[in-house]
Amino acid sequence: MPCVTVIARKVSSDAYLVASDLEWVIVRLGTLSDAPGTGEVKLDVAISYGDIPREDVATCLTRIIGEPNVRNVVLELTAGSEPINQALSRLVARAELLTGRII
Repeated sequence: MPCVTVIARKVSSDAYLVASDLEWVIVRLGTLSDAPGTGEVKLDVAISYGDIPREDVATCLTRIIGEPNVRNVVLELTAGSEPINQALSRLVARAELLTGRII
């Protein structure tokens, strides 16, 4: 399947999910690596592209799923220097400060 077709389907699927009544989180990853996880990431709504160890992806996704205050948001994730729990807490606190509600 050509890359353009895959990307078009992904964009269409994301738009469908965002327009739905479901609670959702879309996490866009950097390039997956087999390097050992560090427990530190760059997680935000718009970041520079980079690599990310698979282990850190798994840990971060587990924490996102377990965080009830993170929903209806598109996040980007790469390797970074911020501990995963701290990155998640920062996003929740910033959203509450800016909007008076959870994300």
